[in-house]
Amino acid sequence: MPKNRFLLVSILLSLAVAVGIGFFLGQPSNDTPRPGHQPTQETPMARNTQPGHAGTSSLSAEINQVDKPFWEDADVPDPGEDEPAALAVIPRPQGTIIVRDYESEVKALEKDGDMQQLNDSLMLWFHQNPSAATAWINETERFEAIAPSLHLLAQGMASQGHLDTALTWADSITDPAKRQDTLRRIYAHEARQRRVTREALQQKGFSQEDITVIFSGELGD
Repeated sequence: MPKNRFLLVSILLSLAVAVGIGFFLGQPSNDTPRPGHQPTQETPMARNTQPGHAGTSSLSAEINQVDKPFWEDADVPDPGEDEPAALAVIPRPQGTIIVRDYESEVKALEKDGDMQQLNDSLMLWFHQNPSAATAWINETERFEAIAPSLHLLAQGMASQGHLDTALTWADSITDPAKRQDTLRRIYAHEARQRRVTREALQQKGFSQEDITVIFSGELGD
């Protein structure tokens, strides 16, 4: 009999505990919205961002957040997109090439007596048409007036390796001093090319002073 009573008491206690737990769990919480009841709102607070002060968890998250490199969000165009347009080549109009008539210029300048300009045009004529210019030089009687041209022609022939032609032009110069100066410059070019010796110049009648100048390098082309 006592054993049955103890068992009955244990069952009653278990039921009482179960009822108490169920009543506790059925109570509404303060956070659960109830009809006619406004939930308590948390008052927003300013975050303290002063140096040396630990901010809230959200601030720490922002500080600890590492920005992504800018190139990860860059908009890279596809290859071949926005290719530059091909440049259109506009052909240049072909103008008429004007060939100056140096022969007429030389003859007109000779008639006008402009010897300085005549020598300039004569050199251009010679480079344009050597045969015609040479024929005119041989026909004219104004060798003294065209001495500057003859001087330059002689040096030009020497620089091209035509020594005999250079000497012929030099011999056409009527003024002895100008002719001698031209000859010294011709042979100075030969000396630089090691195509003449001091003994050969002595045999040609050059003075010792002229030979020294010729081999000194003072006379350029």
